[in-house]
Amino acid sequence: NALTIPADADTTGDANTNLMFARSTTSGTLNYTFNDTTTAGTDEAVHDGTYNGAEGTYRCTGTAACTVTFNDKGMVTGNSAGWVFIPDRGATSDQPDYDYLHYGVWLKKTTDEDGAVTYNEVETFAGSSLDPSTGSGLDTVEGSASYEGDATVVYVHEVSNPDGTEASATSGHFTADVSLTAYFAQTGDNPETGDFEAGTVAPNLLNTVSGSINNFMLSGGEANTWSATVQASRAGGENTFSGTAKGGNGDGSILGTFYGPTPLTPADNDPATATTAPGSMAGEFNAGFSNGSVAGAFGARKNDE
Repeated sequence: NALTIPADADTTGDANTNLMFARSTTSGTLNYTFNDTTTAGTDEAVHDGTYNGAEGTYRCTGTAACTVTFNDKGMVTGNSAGWVFIPDRGATSDQPDYDYLHYGVWLKKTTDEDGAVTYNEVETFAGSSLDPSTGSGLDTVEGSASYEGDATVVYVHEVSNPDGTEASATSGHFTADVSLTAYFAQTGDNPETGDFEAGTVAPNLLNTVSGSINNFMLSGGEANTWSATVQASRAGGENTFSGTAKGGNGDGSILGTFYGPTPLTPADNDPATATTAPGSMAGEFNAGFSNGSVAGAFGARKNDE
């Protein structure tokens, strides 16, 4: 459908000036007169261009001349009112993704006195474009929610001699699958029987996160049967959880954060207190296995199915 373009005479680009028209080959103000009949067979009120990358046509529909101003680099710096953009049939426009998780690792580059370069310090990180969930909102979420996603970052894989000593070791980056369940508040019990209602959270699971990180794929192709069991908890009023990631050789650790809002649930629940689980989580972890170890970061989204 046609899109009306309001006037935007300033140069901040906070409305339409960075979206409209193609580049000009000249600077200054170009005038397009509404219903101009001075040039036979030419409609001066029409100008080809783009809006946020979508191809189409601008038409001056005002009762006075419409203008658009370009700087010396050919970029739009202002426009009058009266313009309407009509997209070509099938035109598309790229839409940035404002809802994403980011996680990975920083490696510190070190050059010794002999000029040898190593990357011998690892710092994992994880976050989201969304704001962290509020602790108060998480405190009123009922039931549980499952989250699935991916993990990555660095590993060391060891090969042992028959006597148990290390024969060799390799390292690189890995990918893995993350499957976690977050348990929030219990929804109450049956007043007649005293039993917890179906779908509620048992007291020993309240405000916990559990699951696994498995299916490790190593960049060097080393075969492995690695799997880390996650057991963590969230303190009341907090939006983070922490605990252990056990791979069979000592206790590793995990630290995660919930991201996104916790909106009210549908009307069939108590709208005064019940909220839905946040849409995503991200965090960092480490784990040790019988023949290696990992330092990782992960991101996971709520499974709504």
